Amino acid sequence: MRHELNIDVICAWLRLRTFYFKGDCEMSFAETFRTARIAKKLTQQQIADELNLDRSAISHYEIGKIKPHFDNINKICELLDLTYEQIFKE
Repeated sequence: MRHELNIDVICAWLRLRTFYFKGDCEMSFAETFRTARIAKKLTQQQIADELNLDRSAISHYEIGKIKPHFDNINKICELLDLTYEQIFKE
């Protein structure tokens, strides 16, 4: 029996599974965050100031030690011109 897939289901799945690759490896949140920050020519301190955080928190985001609090995710996406799907791709 052959299954027919609905095009809307396929498109939704692809939107949720948007990947950005660095070589053969999928980039993690930490790498995506750091790459986007550098591309925007923002320093860790500038991001920290916008989020009312210490610069060390931004450093911890970039090394994967912690992820941002839910309240800061929207601000980060706005600052870096990213969508939720782009920044939290798994």
